[in-house]
Amino acid sequence: PLNVAYILATSSTASSFVGNVGIGSTSPATTFSVVGSGYFTAGLGVGFATTGAGQLHATGLGIFEGRLGVSGTTSPYQELGVTGDAALGSAATTTISANSTSATQGGCIELESPDGGWVRIYPGRGSSATTSSGAIGLGLVFEAGRCQ
Repeated sequence: PLNVAYILATSSTASSFVGNVGIGSTSPATTFSVVGSGYFTAGLGVGFATTGAGQLHATGLGIFEGRLGVSGTTSPYQELGVTGDAALGSAATTTISANSTSATQGGCIELESPDGGWVRIYPGRGSSATTSSGAIGLGLVFEAGRCQ
């Protein structure tokens, strides 16, 4: 419940509150706490004052725990799932990085063929070697199957 003693000022378009405000909570943990789902007819700005309808606009670092589905992906099988195409661009070098802390295998790229089969590409053990001419040999491994 809202305690009206903490309302500083109201008008037809705005209200000011002192302390924490809770929706669905009688003991909000932060300045603004919501227990339950939310629905916004406009956008939601995090560190940004205004957004367009249906937009989430955040400045700074966005942290998502669990899996994130983009463009209709409702059950991604990895931490990031995208339905459709993805484009990366940069004013400098555009980089895609696959890094693993696994002791047995490094970063891995997996591709699905039109018939539903999978191929994985990853660097083999000791695959990077600098030759006397300074050339780097990459020893990539191509195998049937998914990254593990």
